[in-house]
Amino acid sequence: SGLRLPWQVAVDVAYSESEARTYVERGGGRGQEERSWPDVRLTVADFPIPDRFRIVVPRASFSAGYRRDRRVQVLGVEAGGTARGGEETSIPLQLGLSLGPGITANYSGTLSRGSSAEPTGESRRRGAIHSLQLTASMDPPVSLRDRMPNPLQATLAFSYQSDQQCRVRPSASEAWRCEPFVDLINRTIHLTLDTTISDLNVGLQMSYNNRRTNVGTRTNSSQFQLGLFGQFIFQAGNLSGVVR
Repeated sequence: SGLRLPWQVAVDVAYSESEARTYVERGGGRGQEERSWPDVRLTVADFPIPDRFRIVVPRASFSAGYRRDRRVQVLGVEAGGTARGGEETSIPLQLGLSLGPGITANYSGTLSRGSSAEPTGESRRRGAIHSLQLTASMDPPVSLRDRMPNPLQATLAFSYQSDQQCRVRPSASEAWRCEPFVDLINRTIHLTLDTTISDLNVGLQMSYNNRRTNVGTRTNSSQFQLGLFGQFIFQAGNLSGVVR
């Protein structure tokens, strides 16, 4: 369901639940339940900006949400069974800015936290995803306008992703501690420049990726890529003398 409010404000609410029962000849009955609640999202299509800032940011949009997922799985329902399951909470965020003629900036991110339990123990998880993209359309330099009459499109993007997982175990001090078995960070920077020259779309792509893990051998790797591309633009028409 949803509610539309003045000033281009919207509130959306969702609820979902599923239940399944299966029977395996050797393993017996198996049950699974999943539920998503609450699942709420707030969207402001035209965020109110004070007049003194509209010169820099003429328009902005914003959205945020909150979602909680729970799942339970039971193996061997007839014999009492062993249960395993978990829950996860996520907060999605989005922000869009118009910074002037031909320039836009967009941010999207998700913060998540969860836990799972099974007969062998309990584990916890925490993650974050951030993505920032800046897009601009600009005229080429005056000295190149004879060869490049069309605007130059530029896109600069940055992404960050982290994933941390640990297993809860008792320690010698009778306190519970969480031993990490996954601790990963991935960062990427991407740049694209392209334009159209005489029905030919040409451009340049550059990207840098860094991947690091903080458990085990603690590996760290980096990669740089550079590419040039060209794409012909054809317009097809009717051929004379062809009988249909």
